[in-house]
Amino acid sequence: MNTMRESVRDGTGCMVLEGLLGFLNAILSVTVFAAPYWRQTSYNDPNGVLVFHYSGLWQNCSAATCTIIPMAAPAFLVGARVFMSAAVLLSLLAVTLSLSRMWHRAKLLFSVGTCYTAQVIFLVLGLAVFMTGREKSHIGWTYLVGCTTVVIAALCVMCSFGLVCCQLHPITSSQPASSPQKISSSYTPLSQFEVSGSTSSEGEN
Repeated sequence: MNTMRESVRDGTGCMVLEGLLGFLNAILSVTVFAAPYWRQTSYNDPNGVLVFHYSGLWQNCSAATCTIIPMAAPAFLVGARVFMSAAVLLSLLAVTLSLSRMWHRAKLLFSVGTCYTAQVIFLVLGLAVFMTGREKSHIGWTYLVGCTTVVIAALCVMCSFGLVCCQLHPITSSQPASSPQKISSSYTPLSQFEVSGSTSSEGEN
């Protein structure tokens, strides 16, 4: 129990949680950035077979064949690429700073929290811009993973700034140690009894 309390006081639990969430956030950010399943549509080919078409930031996939989307893409897609690229770079930068040996310092922790905060903003902007060009297509699983990444990045923000608060304002014990004067005063009656006992024994002798 004492070990658990000490870990809460020095922020060890939040430290571990922030590290795990940071790794998960970076992995999901890269997955969302690269996977071609942001939206999906379906249609019937000339033979009447239902064909599913998937598209992402960089590729269009249909019938197990993927083609690269040219750089001269629609405006909504270019905007989503820019915002998501910034979000991925910020997630990797935050993980790198977290792994640094100097990470326990409040200034560096504040930088980590700032990176995660900016990443949340860019993720939300990228997802919102992409929705403007979705038209009649359905949302793919990659887009849903992107929404989940926003939540995880927000948790990383709270953990990072929570660690900053732990470093700047450490939690002290609620039971202060007894002062030397109180300790000595508590033993004063015992010494008096010893002195009085010795004098009484000498009187009897």
